Amino acid sequence: MAFKSSKFNMPSYSGSGCANQRDYADLYLTKLKDAFVDANSAWSLETAIETIGSYSGDSSGLRTLQLKSSASGKYLRIWCFTGYVYCYIQQSATVNTDDGLKVYKNNLFIQNDDSSQNHYRIGGYAEIYFGVSSNSIDPDPAKDLGLDLPIFGINNGIMGNSFMVSYTSHGAYNYGAVISVITDGSMFAVMKVHNGNWPMCLYAPDLFICANSADTETAGVISNNGYSNNFYLGEDNSNSNTMSAIFNAADGEHNFNGMVQNFNNGRLTNRILTAESSTKMVCAPVCFWMLPYNYSGSTMSGVTNGIGFKGWINTDYIRSVDSRVLPFASKGLKYASGRWLCMDTGTLICWDDSNTSPFEAAT
Repeated sequence: MAFKSSKFNMPSYSGSGCANQRDYADLYLTKLKDAFVDANSAWSLETAIETIGSYSGDSSGLRTLQLKSSASGKYLRIWCFTGYVYCYIQQSATVNTDDGLKVYKNNLFIQNDDSSQNHYRIGGYAEIYFGVSSNSIDPDPAKDLGLDLPIFGINNGIMGNSFMVSYTSHGAYNYGAVISVITDGSMFAVMKVHNGNWPMCLYAPDLFICANSADTETAGVISNNGYSNNFYLGEDNSNSNTMSAIFNAADGEHNFNGMVQNFNNGRLTNRILTAESSTKMVCAPVCFWMLPYNYSGSTMSGVTNGIGFKGWINTDYIRSVDSRVLPFASKGLKYASGRWLCMDTGTLICWDDSNTSPFEAAT
């Protein structure tokens, strides 16, 4: 597989020369679309930039376009929000009419957040959000979009019934950013380097190796979550508050209300550490599952057949390494003839040796 990358420099709003928020969102989307197409010709523009619902103002940037992959046949809807935009989760499908963004809850990954039910794994302040489907996707996320997976962002932390999808003192809008697209024409990752941070989301139709043979829902997303600004699998013997995943249960549902998500980076009790003299880098898979918040008396169906364990992230995309073998100083270095890039301590992502570093500005 060739995980080719294309990147661009996204200026801050003040440095963009754009007349208003809508123009800035259009610039963002245009550059992002060009990066997808440049990275792999399987991607093409399906639906040009358009407004969301009936909102047509320019004081907030609420804009969207749609791509399609000839490799997978999947449609990819990309939403861009710029300025100061609040999101309000709707319990019933509706339409957007102004710059108070509405999103229908069935388009989102639903779970508990500790004792609080009906929380949504989507993340705030991300500016760019994505939806994948086998069918053309309506531009309005307040409608029931019938997505293959829930809407996801550049990070996917837990949000309540209202939150901000963009903010004027955050992200590319305020700092500018280097945006990289990594894709083989089917899977894709989008990484945003800004203000010393590098959040990233990675989608693939075969992201999960499912633990249960009855579960054929292999598509998924892995990203940093809302507690971590970098794509980072965490330290050895610690799996807390670093990574987030989006996926479906075996029946295609993504409503896990009453359950909380957890993950394991495969590095507990030094199980993957080799001898110091070894020339091999032993890697581990990353596992995700859903746990009932209150186990006693729980009737949660889990991912499949009452089991909460989803499975492993496909090691063609992500690998976990002991932090003594791959310390933070390895960030940006390539391994295995350029097939893997170190993102942070103990964290490798799929790569191609011909790509330039995503941590450096585009030329």
